[in-house]
Amino acid sequence: MMIQVAIVSNNEFFRASLAAILSSQFDVHITAQGALNQPLPMRGSARADIIVAGTVTAGESFEVIERTKRLDDPPKILVITQLIRKSEVRKLLTLGAFGILLQETAARHLAWAVDAIHKGSRALSPEIADHVFNEYSKPNHFSNSTREAREKLGQLSTRERQVLDLIAEALPNKEVATLLGISSETVKGHVRSICMKLDAASRLHAARIAWQASAAA
Repeated sequence: MMIQVAIVSNNEFFRASLAAILSSQFDVHITAQGALNQPLPMRGSARADIIVAGTVTAGESFEVIERTKRLDDPPKILVITQLIRKSEVRKLLTLGAFGILLQETAARHLAWAVDAIHKGSRALSPEIADHVFNEYSKPNHFSNSTREAREKLGQLSTRERQVLDLIAEALPNKEVATLLGISSETVKGHVRSICMKLDAASRLHAARIAWQASAAA
C-alpha cells in the first residue's frame, strides 16, 4: 500500500530534499508540497496520510498541527525541526504530533519514521526519545514497570537482545543486518519473535520496553 505524504516547509531546498529522500522509497508517494502557512489540497488523490513539517524552530509547527486537526480525517504529523526546547517536545506530543525528528539526523531516520507513523506508532529521534524517557524514568516513577520490562527481556535470546538494542537506536533492518552480519530476512524473523515474546504491537513498542527496562528502579 502506498503511503501518501505531503511536505510543508518555508525552505524550498529543504522541501525538495525531503521529497527526494521519500520518493526513493517504493511505497511512498508525494501528494503535495507547500509553505508552512499554505493550506494543501486534502481531497481525492491529493489527500495525504502523513504531513511532514520541516521547521527551523519547533514552535513553527504548532499552527500546522492545529490547522490539520480541524480537517475531517486529519493526516498524521511528523515534525522535522532544527531547534527544539524540552518544553516544546511535550507540547508537540500533547498537540498530537506522531513524530519528531531533529534536522541534523532526519535523513537517516526519515523513511523509518514515515513507515512507523503510517503503521500507527510514534517516531522520535534517539536524542528526543532519550529526553522523553528520562522525563518519565525518575527514581521510583517506573519501578514496577521497569521490573516487568526486565522480566520480559529475560525471555529473549542473546541474538534477539542484540537486535533489540539496535532497534532501540532507531536503525532499520538493513543496517541491523549489516552490523550483525546476518540477512535482512533473518532480522525480520528476530523482530517478529521479539515482538511476540514481549507482547509488543510494533518494533517501536519493543524499543520502548527496552528503554523502560534500563530505567533506574
